[in-house]
Amino acid sequence: MKSCANRRAEYFRIAADHTPANVRHVEVLDEPGNGYAGMAHLAVQEGDADKVGAIAEFSSKLGKWPHIEGGKSHPASGGYSRHGWIEAPVPNTLARLWVFLHECQHMALHSVAYINLHTRARTEAEAELGVLRIFEAEKLILPFVLLKARLLALIWTAQTDQIYGAEPDSFIKEVVDVFLAKIREKRA
Repeated sequence: MKSCANRRAEYFRIAADHTPANVRHVEVLDEPGNGYAGMAHLAVQEGDADKVGAIAEFSSKLGKWPHIEGGKSHPASGGYSRHGWIEAPVPNTLARLWVFLHECQHMALHSVAYINLHTRARTEAEAELGVLRIFEAEKLILPFVLLKARLLALIWTAQTDQIYGAEPDSFIKEVVDVFLAKIREKRA
């Protein structure tokens, strides 16, 4: 069995390995009561990614942001509409790692144009499935309570979208089915 320090080091490595290059900054959300929330911000105009100010200490610990020099995006880093920053907790537990990777998945998978064409539930389902695949690839054991919480959040988001007029999306049903199968495995 791994010690807490070894598990934390492994979670930090996984977070660093799966943080996309277009993440310019990680704003650490570590206040009491806010350790399990996050948000991805895509820059929609040149310079937006630079407005976040100083790089969080955690960002430098991961050593994953090669495009930042002195708090500014490197000009050779490419198109600005895919750059941005995430707000996420320090990934020192499985649940916090999930939130961190979820926001990274939004940055890796979604552009501003993509988000404008798809429902919130679809983008959330894609991010959740991406994190599940990372956990599987890294051979992390998913606690039942974490799987259930993520499934319920996904179902709530899909229902909310439908209340506001979105059509049911078969992809979301497929992702829900994947989570249900994982939960059944845990119960067996």
